Amino acid sequence: MSRLGKAVTIDKCALCLQTEELQDSHVIPAFAFRWLRDRFVTGHIRHTQNPNLRVQDGAKMPMLCSACEVLLSKDENAFASQLFHPMVCGSERVAYRDWLLRFTVSLSWRVLKYCFGRNDKATYTDEQKMLITEADTAWRDFLLKSRAHPGKFEQHLLVFTPLTGQPPNNLPNFINRYLLGGIEMDIVGTEHSLMTFAKIGPFAFFGFVQRPVGIWKDTKIHVKEGRVIAGQFQAPHSLGDFFVARANANRSALTKGMSVTQKKKAQDELNRAIMRDPNVFLSTHQGKAMIADARMFGEEAILQKSD
Repeated sequence: MSRLGKAVTIDKCALCLQTEELQDSHVIPAFAFRWLRDRFVTGHIRHTQNPNLRVQDGAKMPMLCSACEVLLSKDENAFASQLFHPMVCGSERVAYRDWLLRFTVSLSWRVLKYCFGRNDKATYTDEQKMLITEADTAWRDFLLKSRAHPGKFEQHLLVFTPLTGQPPNNLPNFINRYLLGGIEMDIVGTEHSLMTFAKIGPFAFFGFVQRPVGIWKDTKIHVKEGRVIAGQFQAPHSLGDFFVARANANRSALTKGMSVTQKKKAQDELNRAIMRDPNVFLSTHQGKAMIADARMFGEEAILQKSD
């Protein structure tokens, strides 16, 4: 079916399960990509899947009916206005109410729906496949308010601040630029653990499907209310290795996948933006992350190497 040349999908809504006209739903909310464009002084962003192409938005799929889109958008708006933007603008601690758990559950649920089965190299144990189905149901029921809380399928949030001090040997010299910026999502884990993962700038979200081992302190999102403090959390040591691996993979995809012409174009755009007003650049989120890397690793960490 189409309307004025635009395809319209009539199918079962993934949330309410009613057959309706489906919206082209964002997996990671649109506000995140507006922030990412604004974060870069050039105003341009690139995906690791195709770094030669400048993009304006994130992954979307026909998933939700209009009523369910509205239902989830209320919590997205609350998260963006009451937590995300205040913290990226400098607030170190922010109180939250019940909208945060609803938002994080909706994000984990959408990542699960979008990513499961998309990577043909990913393998899951029989127990994990069963838990994925259970998590899908628990998160759906919670979002539809037929369940009071998501139970064992917990939501955890880490908010990064710039790293300082003497870096360990395995830390890449662009780690602050990765931790403080960028957007990605996936299903991650091992044979004995499984989580949804979404990253929006300095915010890293984990939805537990099969609980990982180790201590997660000051990361769990509570049902009614709580407080998020930037940079204050304790997580398993293996999570540090995970973020280093993600940072390296993202950098590799961008640098190896981008043509020489596009690399030069991107660097020229950045140089022009910086030269227009260096003070403006230094005040941007991108500029602050670059400065943090330069302070940890030296100026060579942020200097563009010539081919």
